[in-house]
Amino acid sequence: MNINGFEVNGQTKVADYYKQAFPHDDWGNEMMNKTITFQDVYECLYVGGNIYPLLGADDSVVRERVFDVLATLMGCSYEYVYYQWLNSEKPLGMRLVTNMTGLKFPSAKSVE
Repeated sequence: MNINGFEVNGQTKVADYYKQAFPHDDWGNEMMNKTITFQDVYECLYVGGNIYPLLGADDSVVRERVFDVLATLMGCSYEYVYYQWLNSEKPLGMRLVTNMTGLKFPSAKSVE
């Protein structure tokens, strides 16, 4: 899927996307965990994990930008992803992605 001129799927490294989409965000690009993928972010939210250590950046702007891309990949609203994170002590049980090639996320619209 093309997002901000960059081909993105579940296996795309978040830092690679972020660096291209926001080249002037030095703080986000310097702090970002270079190995995680959007699939990793999805799975962290699925189990109610803490997203900031995973991202390697504890900035809300970075989180919002990552959540926005994840929502686009999932075919749901930003608010759905945000709510999943906000209520991490009680995970909503977003359906796990079964296609681990990262080519397609299941739609979360039915549970919004």
